[in-house]
Order: sequence, then structure tokens, then C-alpha cells
Amino acid sequence: MDVLRTRLWHGGADVLRLKAQFLFCALVVILAVACPCACAGEASGRIESAPPDLKWAVTVFGGPSAGDANLLDILVTPWDVELEHGHFVGAAVSRQLTRFWKHFTVEAEVGGGYRFGMPRAGTSPETWGAVFLRYDGFPWNDHLYTTVAICTGLDYVGRVPDAEHPEDHPPSEARLLHYLGPEITFALPKYRQHELVFRIHHRSSGYGLMWDVNTGSNVLLAGYRYRF
Repeated sequence: MDVLRTRLWHGGADVLRLKAQFLFCALVVILAVACPCACAGEASGRIESAPPDLKWAVTVFGGPSAGDANLLDILVTPWDVELEHGHFVGAAVSRQLTRFWKHFTVEAEVGGGYRFGMPRAGTSPETWGAVFLRYDGFPWNDHLYTTVAICTGLDYVGRVPDAEHPEDHPPSEARLLHYLGPEITFALPKYRQHELVFRIHHRSSGYGLMWDVNTGSNVLLAGYRYRF
């Protein structure tokens, strides 16, 4: 495990290939699950009268810092994540751009908030813009409406979070980094406009693709989304 962790944080081409393979496999799994679910729903008649899409949404959320833990580790074993000093509160506005293949949507989001409680960086404003790919075709959605989404975008902070540079290194100047925000939402089927949101608020250099540094940080977010 220590060897794998070292490769994920410090590797070059091997790490990039590993990351690309993981994202490709994740998309394949989503598609593999999506197609049978859609067919099953159509055959049983459970999704014949799906409500019209609500295009706009406002989200408020907050949560603690998970430091520079590897994103894959958080997704696979979130119970092992060690929380660090620092918290985040924020809000976002999003709009659905299109729906395709019945259960996939593309959404644009802009958001902002504050990090606080960091021993060295103190308090810092933060803002981001991203495009989300969302899937909402799970077969149990007539009992608990569930969606999963992942995004790509850019994130800017006023002061670089503590987790993005060790104490024995000079402060990082990489304020603008890549934004990745995998999330899952839950709602009652009759009240789909009211969602509980759980997201990993992740910013990183993409293993050195942005800036000449290998840095990143995470916040575990929970919040509420209203669609209208």
C-alpha cells in the first residue's frame, strides 16, 4: 500500500496512465449499469411519466478538510480518512444544459465560499467553475431518487490551503488548480427538488499538469440543494 501511495503522489507517466485507466473504467461501469437500468425501467413502466427537468439549482454546503489524502483512497475507504484542521462553507448555482440517453445530464456550475481554521493560511476565499456529468437512472429511484455526478473545472483560492504545501517547504503560489467534485445526491421521489448532497471538494495540479508542482487538497462536503 505504501508503494502504491508513493506512485500515486509522486509518479510520472505511470501515475497518469493509472489515473486515466481508472476514469475510463469508471465511465465504462456507469454505462454498463445505466443501459440495463434504463431498459428495466422502461419494461416495467416505472419511468413512463418522469417529471420535467428543473433546470436551475442552488446548493449550500460545508465540511471539514481531509488534507492531501489521495482522492481514490477517499472514494474507496472514506472511513479511513484522517480529518485535519480547517473547514469550508460555500454555495453554488448550477443550470442543466442538456439531457441525453434519457438518464444523463450535463450541468454548468459556479460557486464560492470560505476556508477557515487553517493554522498557517488562516481564512481564504475560494471560487470555482465546473461542468458536471450526472446520471439518474437507478432502478430504485421510485423509492429513493439518487443521482451520481462528476465534474471538471477550475478552482481559485485567495490563500493556498495548508494541505497543499508541507511545513518545511515555502508557501505554494499555485492558487489556480484543477477542480474535481464527485458527488452523490438523495431525494424523496415526490420531492425531487429537495436534495441532500455529498461531495468531495477536490482541487489539485493533476499530477503536475498544472504548474510545476504535485499538490492537492480535499474537503468532505455535505449540504442541501434546491432545484427550480
